[in-house]
Amino acid sequence: MTKRVYWKVGDQEIEVEGDNALIQKQLKLFFDRLGPTSRSVPTDLPSKIVAAAKSGRAPSPAEFFRQKSPNGGTETLIVLAKYLDEFRSKSEFTTKDVKELTREAKLSPIAGQYYVNAIKQGLLRSLGRATYGLSISGEDAVAAMPSQKA
Repeated sequence: MTKRVYWKVGDQEIEVEGDNALIQKQLKLFFDRLGPTSRSVPTDLPSKIVAAAKSGRAPSPAEFFRQKSPNGGTETLIVLAKYLDEFRSKSEFTTKDVKELTREAKLSPIAGQYYVNAIKQGLLRSLGRATYGLSISGEDAVAAMPSQKA
């Protein structure tokens, strides 16, 4: 099972996708390259990230939705899109995928206008007929939402 890790320290950033050994190796190289500027970051951080990835179970769609507590249909849509990307490994999704996820989370279906609004706001990108992907701005918007620990 492959996992994905993203880490940013100052202007430097890394994104690694692969098994735990590869992630740990690449993060160690990243922190070694940062040198003395990363002294505030613990040196055993890569192993902590890998351990957390191993032990942590993925939250259900309803749990993730409650943690982010979005306001309105557009925010709900991008939270569900982030869930599909992060926990279902679907960076490209269809309206059907979102509809199934809303059913699984016991939420109201997402109206088509919210897809249009999200694209206009730059939160989603259209990849073809009824196929979408979360934009970087959309990922930032979900990350900026206050996480409430369940």
